[in-house]
Amino acid sequence: MRHSPTLAPTGITSFVSMPERLSTLLGPAMDEAIAVLQAAVDRAKAGQQDGADVRLALRVLRLFGIPQSDLRYFWDACTTEHEIGRSQNMSAAMRRIERVRKGLPVERS
Repeated sequence: MRHSPTLAPTGITSFVSMPERLSTLLGPAMDEAIAVLQAAVDRAKAGQQDGADVRLALRVLRLFGIPQSDLRYFWDACTTEHEIGRSQNMSAAMRRIERVRKGLPVERS
């Protein structure tokens, strides 16, 4: 396990595990990315959701290990021209991403 030194208040160097530090620093980024995608799902009936905010959120989630196929499913749903299909598929894709995030099994087709 990699460790990075941090300076303790007393001036003594201590070590914090890198994964623990990263999850503390990056956890909010994943939450924000999920919030952006959820906002896009909520706007789905207004039109295609292929803006920069959605693209960036999908890239952030890829860094957190969400499978590319699940992110692609969401993106394809975002760019569908049919309003009802777009809304339903984006909702289904969002549920799939949430299941992966929580470590629950996801049915693959």
